[in-house]
Amino acid sequence: MATVKFRDNVKSKYLKKRDMLFMIFINSFIYLVFIIMINKVFFWFYSLEYAKTIIYLRILALSYIFNGMALFYNRFFVARKMGNIILRNSFLVATVNVIVSVILIPLLQINGLVMASLIASAYNFLQYIVTYKLYLKKVDREVLDY
Repeated sequence: MATVKFRDNVKSKYLKKRDMLFMIFINSFIYLVFIIMINKVFFWFYSLEYAKTIIYLRILALSYIFNGMALFYNRFFVARKMGNIILRNSFLVATVNVIVSVILIPLLQINGLVMASLIASAYNFLQYIVTYKLYLKKVDREVLDY
């Protein structure tokens, strides 16, 4: 979706609310299907000895959803030639990931690493939402000042 909408992002000063709502809906639907189907489909590819990893897949799937939705904002800022925002956000997310991993891995082993990934991905998404809201305030001020 982020790639498909790139041309629109170059032309528009704003993200369309319906595009983000569509992203939330489609990701929620796909995650629901994933949760329903994972216990069956998983064993088409893996033996029973790997069954304990299904819980990790459920958590990591959420992490990938957050990253995908963050990418929607990321591509918007790329289209606006605002790479400094992307650089800052990437640095902060990497820092959060390392800090949370260092804290959680000794406590929870592999579960800590999986949770750290989820936390960093959620932080990534929230970081872009906050950054986009700040961008909107700046654009709105420029329009008012004009």
